[in-house]
Amino acid sequence: MNNIAGLIKKLLVRGLNSSEKIQLSEDQPMKDLLSRQWEEKTDRHIQEDVDSNLIWKNITAVCWEKNDPVVAKLTKKTRLIRLASVTAAAVAILCIGMWVATVMTDSYITVTAPLDSKMAWVLPDSTKVWVNAGATLRYKKEFLQDRRVLLDGEAFFDVVKMSASPFRVHFNGSCVEVKGTVFSIKSEQQKAEVILFSGKITFTAPESEGAVEMDPSDRIVYDVVNKKVMLTHVDAVEYDWRSSEYRFSDKPLGELINFLNRTYKIDIVLKNTAYEKSQFSGVIRKDEPLEDVLDKICFTFDLKLEKTDDNIILY
Repeated sequence: MNNIAGLIKKLLVRGLNSSEKIQLSEDQPMKDLLSRQWEEKTDRHIQEDVDSNLIWKNITAVCWEKNDPVVAKLTKKTRLIRLASVTAAAVAILCIGMWVATVMTDSYITVTAPLDSKMAWVLPDSTKVWVNAGATLRYKKEFLQDRRVLLDGEAFFDVVKMSASPFRVHFNGSCVEVKGTVFSIKSEQQKAEVILFSGKITFTAPESEGAVEMDPSDRIVYDVVNKKVMLTHVDAVEYDWRSSEYRFSDKPLGELINFLNRTYKIDIVLKNTAYEKSQFSGVIRKDEPLEDVLDKICFTFDLKLEKTDDNIILY
């Protein structure tokens, strides 16, 4: 434990080398502790509301022990300076911890992604979930007995099929039920969106006429205020936010241009309509400049480009 405490102290002042980082992450006592905590049935695993002053007190107690000969020589003023110098590092450590931490209170486990980044999570049945920035996922500790999750925000699900136990996602008073498939849900205050990538799912909403069966590439937009459900067919590739790129296969050029207009907030006009059904296959990075994307299109279809004040014309 003394060795681990030393590694944590070095981590707080950004003094860990590569081998020490690996040593800290693979420390067996730490793994055992987390494993025991996960498997416990008690209602108090990790406190949901912890006093920030208590957190900082515990950090400083480990980092600046009284018997440390170096710390013993520090004056009060020097300690304050040192405290300020590592505050940013300590806050960063706490934020990183929240990336993978769960809050376990009562009978639920809560997973919350950082506000500025998405995260991946594996449920007890091996279902994979990608939780988008700021979103929250909740499920019971006895999840295998009732595969039900509560979603606030956006998440992408790759559900493991279990014939005896359907998988349900609850959001905005609505529910998606599935036995094994890939889909995404975006839950907001006034509307919700469901997109099916593969398999089949059933969407139900309060006060709706009945359940809606969804096929691959179907998209549902649910108006929470007016209780209206709109079903459309889309290219699901455009909505996979997990990846850093779009991978298109045989996408009609007319649809690709509409996609670019929506994505880049631009007005591109295909002057020669004979090219509308010409198919494009390729990769477009999500951070790729529009100029580079247009170069790909012009090269692929032997088109030329003309810019005006209002739009971009391909001919």
